[in-house]
Amino acid sequence: MTAVAKRAFWESIRGVSRQGTVRIFNRRLLGSPLLAFFGYYLASQIGFALTFQPHPVSVLWPPNSILLAALLLTPTRSWWFVLLAVFPAHCLAQSQSEIPWPMILCYFVSNCCEALIGAGCIRSFVPGQIRFDNLRNTALFCF
Repeated sequence: MTAVAKRAFWESIRGVSRQGTVRIFNRRLLGSPLLAFFGYYLASQIGFALTFQPHPVSVLWPPNSILLAALLLTPTRSWWFVLLAVFPAHCLAQSQSEIPWPMILCYFVSNCCEALIGAGCIRSFVPGQIRFDNLRNTALFCF
């Protein structure tokens, strides 16, 4: 890894305290993934409740919406941390429903790709920080 890439990696997760000392993780960086973890797990449980047996497909799959919202509310340089945080929630929820491990991994990749594509498209249309204080930004999120 080059020196520039290493520096960019560490700058993406570091915070600097008021005294000028470097903190490896700041509260916001830890808060968003933790909320995403719990939200993703609870949304998965709701999604499984919306599944009509014997079909394994849910009518609505809320974890993708939770993941999309989490990605939109965190800086793009921290997206990898959010995806890493929801992986255990995904595995836990899916394994409780007795889904085979290869399918669990495939579903996770699919859910992440959908959320990343959606977040990337919305970020390209909304400059700066994502805020839902006007009709245009809210409509972009909903559609």
